[in-house]
Amino acid sequence: LVLAGLAGATYAVGVAKSKDFKAATKRWKTKAKLWKSRASAIIKTMQIIVLLNYNCIMSTGASSATSAYPRPYSMFVNMFEFTALDFKFLPLTCVSGERFGHVKYLLGSTLIPLFVVALATLGVELLRKLRPRDHRYLYEQQLTCTFVVLILPSVARTICQSFRCVEYDGTDGMKYEYLLADMQIDCSTSTYNFVVGYAWVAVLIWPIGVPLGLFVLLWPQRHRLDPKAETEVEALQIREDDTELKHSVALIMWRRYRPQYWWYEIFDMYRRLSLTCFLLIFDKPAGMIIFALGIAMLTTVMQREAQPYLDPWLASLSNLAHWQIVLCCVAILLVHSAVVESPNDLVSIGALLLVMNVCLMLAVFTDTKATLRRMAKIEAAVTRHAATTEAMFRRSSDHLKRGSFAIELGALSWGDSSPFDGTDAIELQSNPLRSVDHPSTPTLMTADAATTDARGRAISEGVFVNPLVARGLSARRLADTELREST
Repeated sequence: LVLAGLAGATYAVGVAKSKDFKAATKRWKTKAKLWKSRASAIIKTMQIIVLLNYNCIMSTGASSATSAYPRPYSMFVNMFEFTALDFKFLPLTCVSGERFGHVKYLLGSTLIPLFVVALATLGVELLRKLRPRDHRYLYEQQLTCTFVVLILPSVARTICQSFRCVEYDGTDGMKYEYLLADMQIDCSTSTYNFVVGYAWVAVLIWPIGVPLGLFVLLWPQRHRLDPKAETEVEALQIREDDTELKHSVALIMWRRYRPQYWWYEIFDMYRRLSLTCFLLIFDKPAGMIIFALGIAMLTTVMQREAQPYLDPWLASLSNLAHWQIVLCCVAILLVHSAVVESPNDLVSIGALLLVMNVCLMLAVFTDTKATLRRMAKIEAAVTRHAATTEAMFRRSSDHLKRGSFAIELGALSWGDSSPFDGTDAIELQSNPLRSVDHPSTPTLMTADAATTDARGRAISEGVFVNPLVARGLSARRLADTELREST
């Protein structure tokens, strides 16, 4: 086994040093960035679905073993509980041997990510001093920023749970309030006062501070993220050529979006917060689900109409994710309504939810594939048309160079009606082509030079004398107009 391992390692090193492997690695890095964005969209969607399930279970007071979704869709959701990125998913009670209440979860959810961010920042600063490089370790900083963006809804939900108390009637006729997330915390004790005070500070840091801080980071660069250009393609090229933007820590916040939607990641962040923690302001499950359904439908329409993503596959995947959240809200609303009473009906709703998700996935991706093929055909047709137009213009230019003509921007006249001599000179009288040093002296230039200079001046002034020149330049303008319209 040792010899086989050494042989495999030697072969791997040899392959890694080859040019083909390096070229393939470069191509795979580009594809990996695209798939990382798509995987991030899937994780964010499943995180919303899982946390929405947790919120509905908590608001109804049901056991944690149940699910707000009907079977068999609930079984599918339970497979992705890890995407919630919640500390409660970890078996901390079994590992430590003691109970983990809401206070410990609150402190861990808010302080551990801050410790990770501080440790990563300190590590980057040390690497800059020990091993300075040109890219300034941007990948490590961007990875830290991605970590914060992903765990934000889970942390914010844990914080918002600290404000929800439930009132109970005691046997002595008194009323008692307990924290809904942890029934061992009395809302009239000093422990709860500490929890609420700490939660307000955490609210300023996480659900308010993180999106606001990222927006402040992007706002000074808004004119460079959305540069002024005639077309979106030119704006994208200007943005890609900006070296300072490439070295920005907030690169992952705008790279996947079109220039005019550089702020969309902040908007999507608040969408996720609204569907996971802001809805906890409602005491009743009905109000919570109706609020979530309204936010889901509104953001689905906005995303579909805006089309903010550059990657067509990511746009289709995001559209599918938005519709999946809408369907989940509708399913929860049906389960909690009095319309569905039979267990068989619940199973039918769960099965229908799975089938509809699969059908939506097939429809969206089939349409995206057909759209990409259609775009490829249009691009090929435009390329062929541009090549044909360029060849036609070159033939017209070669033909024009064989003749002699004169362009006078003031008064136009031929220098001589007889054929030109061996130098093929053209006399330009009373026009801006006259010599600057000797205005009274006519300027002589060869036919080729006159053709080149006069073409530029004629285009700028719109003056054409020779019919061949007028016909050739008009054809070029017409071809350029058709090319722009086709594009």
